[in-house]
Amino acid sequence: MESDKLNTSAIERNNVLNNKFAVKEIQKVIPVRGFTLDGEQYLTTKQVADYFEINTRTIERLVDEHNEELKNNGYLVLAGERLQHLKKVPDINVGNLGGIYTPKIGLFSVKAFLNVAMLLSGSKKAKELRGAMLDIVIDVVNKRAGGNVKFINQRDDTYIIAAYYNEGYHKDFIDALTNYVDAGRAKYPNYTDKIYKEIFCENTNEYKRILDLAKNDKARETMYSEVITTISSFEIGIADKLGEYFKKYNRKLTRDEVDQVFDEVAKMPTMKPMIDMARMKMASLDRALRNVEHPGIARYELPVNQADFERFLGEKSRELSRRIEENQDVLKRLKEK
Repeated sequence: MESDKLNTSAIERNNVLNNKFAVKEIQKVIPVRGFTLDGEQYLTTKQVADYFEINTRTIERLVDEHNEELKNNGYLVLAGERLQHLKKVPDINVGNLGGIYTPKIGLFSVKAFLNVAMLLSGSKKAKELRGAMLDIVIDVVNKRAGGNVKFINQRDDTYIIAAYYNEGYHKDFIDALTNYVDAGRAKYPNYTDKIYKEIFCENTNEYKRILDLAKNDKARETMYSEVITTISSFEIGIADKLGEYFKKYNRKLTRDEVDQVFDEVAKMPTMKPMIDMARMKMASLDRALRNVEHPGIARYELPVNQADFERFLGEKSRELSRRIEENQDVLKRLKEK
């Protein structure tokens, strides 16, 4: 992620601001302090302008241009009785609030203040803060991922079950290729790649290059549970259709016939929401957590919400060894079915 992209991309900005773990660390390096209102820290328009060494009109113009985004990140307008009450609070500088007779003022939460830093293009201090923010975001994600974001997908508590079920569905898929398809051994990697291309527009080698995986790394072990579940659905659908056509023709299928089966399964209405979800999760999470882009599915990218940051970086996330240990009873029951 580049700091200049924060000026132009709302997705990039939200990926910083929705990461409460990073925001907490960023707040520690901000040398300006506001005041407390309803348990939250706020800064006035004047305090924000002074910090970035610009005039208040520039901040007000920015608020007009990005009002909805700033409101979503904690910007609020105080007026009436609440404003008059605030002006009477000890240790509050009335001058910072616009004076005694000001009818309303804008207040910036910490997130809204950081939002301003990402939107300002003409402030040297804003650019410096953007650079510091991105360094902190990368550092926080790496630390909470145990130093390796390659397998950050495995910290999700749904990964183990998705991966476990996929083993069975993948075996059915491989068996179907063996029993029902007339082609050499290259059919196994080729048709696996064909599924990947249908779902997230990359083959195995492209995916591993984008994530900078080692030669011996298994691509599927780095995928999010939604992606794995979509692959499972695709594989079991293909396996079922191959068996159906094998019985119909009473012979193994040709490459062209197998291609038709893939197209048929890919166009099933039940597959579309799963493929869309897999593309959205892969594009969005890899941008926010691994700082990589998947060009073929970039249009599906959305800001990562706070729940997903909690899912992969929070206290409930665990490394794989602990997940396996915690899920021993569940896995045992699944094997007995």
